Order: sequence, then structure tokens, then C-alpha cells
Amino acid sequence: MLFHEGERCTGVYLVEKGNVRLLVPVRHKQHKVLEMAGPGAALGLSEAMSGMPHKLTAEAAEVVQVAFIERMALMKFLRKHHEVCLQVVRLLSEDLHELYQRFRMLLPAEPKSHKKVVARRVQ
Repeated sequence: MLFHEGERCTGVYLVEKGNVRLLVPVRHKQHKVLEMAGPGAALGLSEAMSGMPHKLTAEAAEVVQVAFIERMALMKFLRKHHEVCLQVVRLLSEDLHELYQRFRMLLPAEPKSHKKVVARRVQ
């Protein structure tokens, strides 16, 4: 187990070998696999940057090798290395875009007869 949903984030896990299951809570004490994270994945990055608790649970699906970067050490490093900070922003932006695309795939298709509502500015 790398971390549990709701736990305070203490740092970022970098998956070097093996696969990690990312679980999302669906019911009381029940989880569903959201995705598998393999080599190259950075787990807990969003929470480390925001200071929020983990939103998911991460558990090894097999024997894994991970590196751990303590949150405060990461923050100190990013303050000194702006180019790396921009790469972290890029990674978080890509994660957000991917999540948005997944969410769109879950929505039912909009009927063609549906008219778009145009927002008007109210004065």
C-alpha cells in the first residue's frame, strides 16, 4: 500500500518498476479500480502541490519499485528550479485534460434536436 484516500499527503511516489492500482471509493469501504499506473507515473503530485489529502488509494498490483520525494523537499526544489516547476504545471495540466476527456466519454450524447442556450449578459 502506498497511500489511502483521505490520508495526509507526505510526498510524491515515482513508479520505477511494476504497476500500481489507483482505486476510487464507490461505497463505504469499497473501491473501484480507476486505472493502473506503470513505470514513469508520478503518484500524489496534485495532492503534494495543493497540500490536500489523497483523493485515491494506491496499492501495488505486483512487486513494485518506487522512489519517494518528500513534499517539503519537493517544494524547496521547485522554488529554486523554475523550469522544473513549469514541467510540474504541464503534467498537472495534462492530468486535468485527460480527466476532462474521460468525463466527457461518460456523458450521454446530446440529441441533435437540442438547441444550444446562448448566455446573455444581464445588466
